[in-house]
Amino acid sequence: CALNKIRAKEKSLQEGSLKIMDGLPDGVLGYARKFKNEKVIVLLNFDEQSKELQVGSAECIFKLSEKDELKGKVIRLNGLGGLVLRSLE
Repeated sequence: CALNKIRAKEKSLQEGSLKIMDGLPDGVLGYARKFKNEKVIVLLNFDEQSKELQVGSAECIFKLSEKDELKGKVIRLNGLGGLVLRSLE
């Protein structure tokens, strides 16, 4: 499974600290995992409506849906979608 490969590669998903993100749109759960200088952000939309939000510099390493996307610093989560991002900050 693709998620298992990402977890095996990203040390922060194995041993990192966990911080729940505040200020996200209703229905969106976000958390950051950090280990040393590596940071991964997980965003999940539990609503059936799509959501947009801003994020700092990051690259997408996994999408739940083809319609989920990161363009610049804007994230669009499809209904019931999600992204896993590697922070570049």
